[in-house]
Amino acid sequence: IKFIMINEFPDEENKTVLTSKVLYSDDIFQHYMVLSPKGYRFFQTNEFLYVLEFEDIIEKKFSLKISPNYYRDYKLTPVDLPIQRLKDHSFTILDSSESSIFINVNHFGDEAKFGNVYVSNFEGKKFVLSLLHNIRDDKGFCDFDRIKSLEGVYIANHYEHVEAEKYKTNYNYYSNSNDRNRIHDTLDAYKKSFITYDKGAFWYPIPAPEKDIDGKKLDCHGECSLHLRGFTDKYANPLYS
Repeated sequence: IKFIMINEFPDEENKTVLTSKVLYSDDIFQHYMVLSPKGYRFFQTNEFLYVLEFEDIIEKKFSLKISPNYYRDYKLTPVDLPIQRLKDHSFTILDSSESSIFINVNHFGDEAKFGNVYVSNFEGKKFVLSLLHNIRDDKGFCDFDRIKSLEGVYIANHYEHVEAEKYKTNYNYYSNSNDRNRIHDTLDAYKKSFITYDKGAFWYPIPAPEKDIDGKKLDCHGECSLHLRGFTDKYANPLYS
């Protein structure tokens, strides 16, 4: 049995600054090994250990590394993301229950309202893009839920692609907080709920019901779909079936 923890140590170059390290031990920390000298957080599944490392403290850029649990000693290697030109500011592990790992990667920064969803292969190391602009909040919570009664079925909220790209451009253009709050509110009008039946390979709009909760027929024209409040909405509950 290996025990894992995060501890803070004086920085080697500046002793007045504390840096965090991820440690592990097989004798309840009578002795220990440094797993990651720049470790910030870790997450463990039955098969894998993920460690989040600082790459650039000033720019708040991180990297995510992985090691299989079956090695006698952990061997961290970077996860393989398909979009290398973007910075990785933060990661949220969304689900690890069905042999693949879903993660939301915030490429945008501290005030990001969305991230991209990636899904791994069975080795947990190589990821492919599954869903753009998945809604997230500043604490890392994401509108992404597994339907536990159905294998491979997930529901997620995201922003329309065109409007999310406009948001990125406008956000970088404005520096005033009032202007940025205004474009935040504008983007919220373009939330959409999607569902996947095959572990994120394809996402589809959720068909709208013919009647509302009171049994009245819905007046819906064109391509109508159902949109659900997700975890990032105030007082909202997780989705379930």
